[in-house]
Amino acid sequence: MARWLAHQLDWGVVSTTSRRDGRQAAAAAWAAGGPALLHERWHLGGVAFGNALSFADGPRCRPTGRLIFYLSPMDATMQDLEKCSNASLTLHEAQLPGACRGIDPESPLCAKLTVTGSLEPVPEEGLEEAAQLMFPRHPEMRHWPKGHQFCLFELHITTARLLDQFGGPYDMGPDEYFGAELASADAEMRSDTDAEHVGLS
Repeated sequence: MARWLAHQLDWGVVSTTSRRDGRQAAAAAWAAGGPALLHERWHLGGVAFGNALSFADGPRCRPTGRLIFYLSPMDATMQDLEKCSNASLTLHEAQLPGACRGIDPESPLCAKLTVTGSLEPVPEEGLEEAAQLMFPRHPEMRHWPKGHQFCLFELHITTARLLDQFGGPYDMGPDEYFGAELASADAEMRSDTDAEHVGLS
């Protein structure tokens, strides 16, 4: 189920620890007569920050489990990562069209996955491969403004926490996460209550 969610979905919520110096930097910039960017002025000063971001683990029907992102330094998430690379990605089965009908989104029967690790820039030698994983799922990204300095990032997984039934979540390490075999990368959507979960061997 964990790998199935990671492949079926193409966006999720990335949580980081917000920069503590954002407000101070903005105040200093204004005091010096220089411009202060809006995202600096309103940064959260150390508390958790969640941001809906696109990602991909490879082209459709070619899942890898790797979680690739395309971020700009103008975005608060990338600014946070410059201070602390720890991040988590949360995915929810209810994001899929037609899923979890008649079930409250908080119900454990509506699967949720939080993947935690270090979200870091892709090194130069890995950029071509990362682009092949990312852009087939998000083709318009290739045409985004070059002046925004978007670059590819990868979430290096330490823990994946899956909740898809009552009784509490299941934690797995990277070996188990990547070792899972998808029954079908293009599997049909589960029914609301009685379809068998797919994804973990």
